[in-house]
Amino acid sequence: EQGTGNREQGTGNREQGTGNREQGTGNREQGIGNRLQGTGYRLQGIGNRLQGTGYRLQGTGYREQGTGNREQVTGYRLQVTGYRLQVLGNLTFGY
Repeated sequence: EQGTGNREQGTGNREQGTGNREQGTGNREQGIGNRLQGTGYRLQGIGNRLQGTGYRLQGTGYREQGTGNREQVTGYRLQVTGYRLQVLGNLTFGY
């Protein structure tokens, strides 16, 4: 995975450029969610495990899709950010 990970870092630079926008909006949610994050570290700790397994599935996906990486890589990462929004959503509904 480290061998293929180098390729992901090369394409990841483009996505980090777009990711900054999401972090900009995410700051608002974190600002509101600081109270929830105090209790929500447990849920985030569990959520991180799910994301950790998700990256492994993506790691295998890169191997299968040699050339289609760029399009589908961005799609998977948008889904990953979507899961994070769902995790934040669960915290808001929980409290």
